[in-house]
Amino acid sequence: MRSAKEANNFPYGMSTVCYFEVDKNGNVSQVYHKNKSDRLKLLEAYHRANNKTTTLYEL
Repeated sequence: MRSAKEANNFPYGMSTVCYFEVDKNGNVSQVYHKNKSDRLKLLEAYHRANNKTTTLYEL
């Protein structure tokens, strides 16, 4: 598995891709991205990953 922020085509638009975020305490949360209304939350998660606040993964 690799960090999603390292992907060349972030965010993926495929419906088969799932993103999840892991914070420094080990809490895991899903990052929704299927609808246009989810884009802001996805970008916020991406910025947290870039700031090393969380790790963002894609499956």
